Amino acid sequence: MSFLDKVQQDLVTSMKAQEKVRTGALRMLKSALKNAEIEAGKLEDAAAVQVIMKLCKQRRESIEIYEKNGRQETADSEKAELAVLES
Repeated sequence: MSFLDKVQQDLVTSMKAQEKVRTGALRMLKSALKNAEIEAGKLEDAAAVQVIMKLCKQRRESIEIYEKNGRQETADSEKAELAVLES
């Protein structure tokens, strides 16, 4: 099973369970993986891992910026997305 198939399966499960944060994060991940697949022609597992790592890095940087600027609610949202991406 490819990463994209796994993400799709997890997305359907989270939608059925009405987990809004998880569903949003998985949709974002699916979109990023599809974009990488379009650019590369075929998405290898190593490339999928790189996409996930890039998204995690973006979330960590956003969390840091939001916390510095006193936007804890937005930082908490980013932390929730990061937890989904890391899983």
